[in-house]
Amino acid sequence: MWALVVAATAAVTGCSGVGLPNAGCTEIGAVPGVAVLVKRDVSGTDDPALDLTICQTGCGTYRVSLRPGATTVAEPCDSADSDGTCSGSTSPDGTYVGFVGVADLGAGDVRISGRFGDREHTRQLAEVTVRAEVTHPNGPQCPPGGVQAQVRLTAAGLR
Repeated sequence: MWALVVAATAAVTGCSGVGLPNAGCTEIGAVPGVAVLVKRDVSGTDDPALDLTICQTGCGTYRVSLRPGATTVAEPCDSADSDGTCSGSTSPDGTYVGFVGVADLGAGDVRISGRFGDREHTRQLAEVTVRAEVTHPNGPQCPPGGVQAQVRLTAAGLR
């Protein structure tokens, strides 16, 4: 009788204990969109502007909010304990980073072109094709997050 009560409780609460396919999965999500990295040899201004035209089943033009990029530098650890506390710091690296949310972005090829510059100089960016993929912010054993793509702006253009 006791086993029947436990089984009924497990069925009602959704806890079977068997397989635990989502063990360790959180409710963290991943916004669908395109991540952008502007390399340091391109930025050249303190207030760059980047507009991207992103096309998949349709096209949309988006202003990318850029912020200074940074690199992380590990600080020496004072503890010999493998679980000891260590620290790090960030340092500006001359790049700019940004993200454009694209709600209807699907997995597959994405065509991206745009314009980059400041108030005095603007350059057209030739179209490139990148691949958007489903993300798994909690790992492959958990439900997927949003679909995302990445693009870099170098001296040679979008990559």
